[in-house]
Amino acid sequence: MKSTHSNRKVVDILKEDRLLLIGFSFLIGHSSSMLLKSIIDKLLMPVVSLFTDENSWADATTTIGGIELHWGEPLANLIHFVVALALAVYAYKILEKESPGH
Repeated sequence: MKSTHSNRKVVDILKEDRLLLIGFSFLIGHSSSMLLKSIIDKLLMPVVSLFTDENSWADATTTIGGIELHWGEPLANLIHFVVALALAVYAYKILEKESPGH
């Protein structure tokens, strides 16, 4: 015996509180982040490795005063953060213009 009343009530609560929208937003955000990381790691960073003496951009290092600094992966993560932040600000501005009352 199925309980359609309780299932419908749960769905109504999810819709009313916009929890489905939040869940879909997280799913899309995570997938977009993975795509962005792949583009940066596989397309952009190999170009950066042309300017280093390393075989791989992830192994790029600089030695200062006997300290070896591994900067390849942090650079890729910084680029990912900056691009994601720029896209989020751009999307927010578009959504803010489209929202009623503005």
